[in-house]
Amino acid sequence: MKITTQVRREIKAEQKKRVFNAVKHCMGANALVTLPAVLIVFLGIVLYGRIGISHHLQYSSNYSMMQLYQLMQAFKEVLNIYLLMAVLLLVIVSPLQMGLMQFYLALSRQDTASLSMVLRPFTSLRTFFRAIRLQVCMWFRAFLWLFLPVALYMTAMSSFLLKGSFLAENDVQILLVSVFCGLCFLVLRVKIALYRAGYVIASDYQGIGMWFATAIGGQFFRGQFGAMLLFFCSFLPFYALYGVAAAGGLLLMQTTGTVLLLSFVWFVLMVCLDGIIKAYQTTSFFALVNRMQQEENPVLREIDINEQFLQWIQQAVEEADEKDASETDADVTDTENPEQTPDTDADNSKHP
Repeated sequence: MKITTQVRREIKAEQKKRVFNAVKHCMGANALVTLPAVLIVFLGIVLYGRIGISHHLQYSSNYSMMQLYQLMQAFKEVLNIYLLMAVLLLVIVSPLQMGLMQFYLALSRQDTASLSMVLRPFTSLRTFFRAIRLQVCMWFRAFLWLFLPVALYMTAMSSFLLKGSFLAENDVQILLVSVFCGLCFLVLRVKIALYRAGYVIASDYQGIGMWFATAIGGQFFRGQFGAMLLFFCSFLPFYALYGVAAAGGLLLMQTTGTVLLLSFVWFVLMVCLDGIIKAYQTTSFFALVNRMQQEENPVLREIDINEQFLQWIQQAVEEADEKDASETDADVTDTENPEQTPDTDADNSKHP
């Protein structure tokens, strides 16, 4: 199926109605995922502040051995904090993220979408570990796409810094490099977002692995990357509105004295607005995936072939087990009921 402008508009209009009909559920589902993530990040910030690594970094030269030791210990504690945050995000947020994607998938298919779906991965160990494996695959694929561009960007900025190029006459060069890298990151962000189709594949095909599901998700819209780029760019005005609202809230908090109350209200509004935008975008994307599944898609043939192969293996194993079981039963029967052979000597003694 070719994704045209008309198809995108039809799908987005349909999903917009569904999202606004269930807007409270969308905001609540997003809050169930956002709040634990924010608390984990806040915990990391608190632990980072207790280390006081900025105090160690203020010594720019002439480090003593004790200062070097304290600095190495501080960096070690920072790495431990990052590791702790990654583990907590993986164990707590990853299952919630899969539950949120299942909620959006049900909403896009006009099925019954309830808030309990977000917590459903915690009810089964198999689903829990599938969610963790899927999130690890998503992170690793994002790392593979972003590692080289980020390294090149950091190298370019470091070269400007070392050469003293942060001057007025070189602002144009820095601006051009930043704009170019920003456009590259936008394209890569769309490419990484396409892997979210793996949530649909993993939900519809329970027998496949998570790495294979994300690989199929990345290839699902093969040959239509331009159309998908336009699809995701069509949501940029909503994220621009989100950014303006966030900046306005921060500016209002700086100009007034009631920071705590305004911070709470601002945070709630941001979570609600983020829930609506994220639900609108994700359900529209999943609706595109559903539409592609209904059409003849060569990418799905690989899944069907793999499932048929797995079914064939499972059937062969079951037949072998049944054969072994039948042979075992036959051996047990022969042992319990040995074959009766005629006693020739007894017959001869009775009949001389």
